[in-house]
Amino acid sequence: MNNLWHDLNPSDSTANEAYSSLSDAFAQIVHLNKTLVEYSYPALRVSLESFVKKELHGINESRQRFEQMSSDFDEAITKKASLNKTKVKELHDAKNSLMAIGTLFAHTSLDYVSHIQIAHSRKCHVILESLSTFITDYSTFFRKGHYFFQNTSEIDMDKINNSIKVLKDKSKIVDRKMQERHSAVPKEVYQHPTGIPTDPDVVMEGYLMKRATNAFKTWNRRWFQIKEDKLLGFQLYSHRHGDARITVMEENLQLCLVRVAPSTIDRACCFELVTPSKNHLLQADSETLCNAWILALQRTIQHLHENGQGYRPQKHSLINSINEACANSPSVSSTNGFGLSSATMPVMRNQPLSIVKNSNRKSEMTPSSPRTTRRQAAQIQMKKRIDKNFAKVLSLPGNNKCADCGNPETGWASINLGILICIECSGAHRSLGVHNSKIRSLKMDDIEETQWQILLKLGNDKVNALYLSNLPEKNPIPSPATVTSTRPQREAWITAKYVDKRFCDKKISSTAGAAKGHIRSSSSAVIRQQSLSDYSVESSTTAAAAVTNNIATPSVTPNSARSDSGLSVDAGSKRFSRSSYGSDNNLEHLEHNSNTTEVEKLALEALKDGNLEEMRKALNFGLDLNVPIGTSFLLHSAIKNHDTTMAEFLLLNGSKLCVIDSDGNTPLHIAATNGFPILVYQLLKKNADSTIKNKEGQTALDIAVDGQHAHIVTLLRLHEMKTNDEDYDYEMDQTLDNFILELANTRESELSLNQK
Repeated sequence: MNNLWHDLNPSDSTANEAYSSLSDAFAQIVHLNKTLVEYSYPALRVSLESFVKKELHGINESRQRFEQMSSDFDEAITKKASLNKTKVKELHDAKNSLMAIGTLFAHTSLDYVSHIQIAHSRKCHVILESLSTFITDYSTFFRKGHYFFQNTSEIDMDKINNSIKVLKDKSKIVDRKMQERHSAVPKEVYQHPTGIPTDPDVVMEGYLMKRATNAFKTWNRRWFQIKEDKLLGFQLYSHRHGDARITVMEENLQLCLVRVAPSTIDRACCFELVTPSKNHLLQADSETLCNAWILALQRTIQHLHENGQGYRPQKHSLINSINEACANSPSVSSTNGFGLSSATMPVMRNQPLSIVKNSNRKSEMTPSSPRTTRRQAAQIQMKKRIDKNFAKVLSLPGNNKCADCGNPETGWASINLGILICIECSGAHRSLGVHNSKIRSLKMDDIEETQWQILLKLGNDKVNALYLSNLPEKNPIPSPATVTSTRPQREAWITAKYVDKRFCDKKISSTAGAAKGHIRSSSSAVIRQQSLSDYSVESSTTAAAAVTNNIATPSVTPNSARSDSGLSVDAGSKRFSRSSYGSDNNLEHLEHNSNTTEVEKLALEALKDGNLEEMRKALNFGLDLNVPIGTSFLLHSAIKNHDTTMAEFLLLNGSKLCVIDSDGNTPLHIAATNGFPILVYQLLKKNADSTIKNKEGQTALDIAVDGQHAHIVTLLRLHEMKTNDEDYDYEMDQTLDNFILELANTRESELSLNQK
């Protein structure tokens, strides 16, 4: 214990004092236990074992003699009985032998019984004496222990308990900090220098690929260092373990020249070190690293030429090299506040690498390329959107505490259930599987807008009202989870609540949803009756131009818009031409089916109203989203209603993207037919297959072209580009997100004007 505590080397003086007093008490306890174990237990065992061995040994010997004499006595009786009565002499001898053996048998029997009686008479006092001695030793043990703890003044339990509480609080702070650990992972790894070397003689170090000079021209990854006037190379990972196998690549860099690799080299991020005897072709992990290595080598060579007395580089030379490299490279992005990627730093035993002297370097290390600026702006915008939505969700009734245990720290959500939970319950939800609960962090994950809408439409109070409607008032099994519940207790409660649905309603109310099935807000009706296919391209010129520039340059006129497919879209004449989309007529073919069950009727009413609460209730009653109602599916109908939130809710709760209706149409076909670009994008982001053809042999793209839906054609072609083009990057995704967001904002603005 002392060695373990010494290895921990705690810096807290109160903790050291508490351990010192507790260790003394522990040593006394060990001493008392040692006396008990080494003397009292063996004495008890020896006493009982000696009694058993001594007495049982005598009894066993007596029994063996008794059994032998019993056998001889039986034989003598049998022999006498078998003799002929005419043989007088033999009868006389047999009689004498029988009497002698009988007498001996009687004495042996008495000896056997005597040993048994003596053993029985001794066993009681032997056992009692042994136990009495053992109990006396134990009494002495407890008396000494009581005396020690009663008279010692070194152990102050109140002080020790306070120290433990302080340490627990510190541990909780560390736990909370560690919850944000994933945010420290940079967006782009292996893109930045590894940090400042710990060795003052090393200018720069890191991994590089080196092309061999043999006939095969193989590339090998090595750890390189610019140290003093030499370039050193290490075998892969050998530098981490203090391995002395160092290869001096160049003895004197003063005689070398560094330059960008020739254009004939097919690999990217390469540079060449030219020496009088041979050339070293090296490859860095990114353009930034390549520029940093070139500048570091150039500065080293220049310094060697200027100072012939020797060379001792300064660490700020590396920082200057990195700054210049970052300024000259268009592909760098500051990802962790320092401009350096922690994922690329080598693990050096007992030699932690520092990164930057202080946070004031952040502005120097941040690149100013337009691409990086756009990306940073998108990340800032995303952060603002997350904070705004988080505040809205948190303001809903019941969302100020965990839906399962009541913990006030609700930083996580189950997006398919629509509830907010704490980090402890989030682990239990994850154990249910993603088909039961899909967990997201409200502060770290990029939650889609439709998923935020699900959280806003449901909330803890509404969902708990469904899942706990039949909760017994007394002694429910299992017991409800609390803030202090253990992990098994939480898992048992959450499994019973969401998987077994033990406390839900068991019967469907015949009037459920009937009263409110036809009371629909005007805004909800308008939203579902209008299509986005008729928005002109000029309404979102900024984002649309950024998207379509990657495909073709559209020509835009004041009265019409032409997509990349060359189709004209007249916004004025078609803005409200599809008023039937999203009306209740979309569900008539489902409602009039005589085979519709009560659960399906409840789901249809919920679909009409966009009521996620009622749809959640239908799912709890066993609704299968992948079984058609009539000739169509609920997901198809939600898309026809232009209900993006309901569609997302169905997809999150198990509705499949590939289901087809009686006409062979997938949800993507339906969205393209009705001209809903937001829903098309929503399905494409979930990897909907755009190559499936319906019974007419048309893909979603064919339908969008025939219907002159310019935005949808653009989205589908961009998706095809993303699938087939390796150069499709993160910035294109951000541009596409902005394009869809601007479409949604335009739609909301026009709906507001129409309502006025």
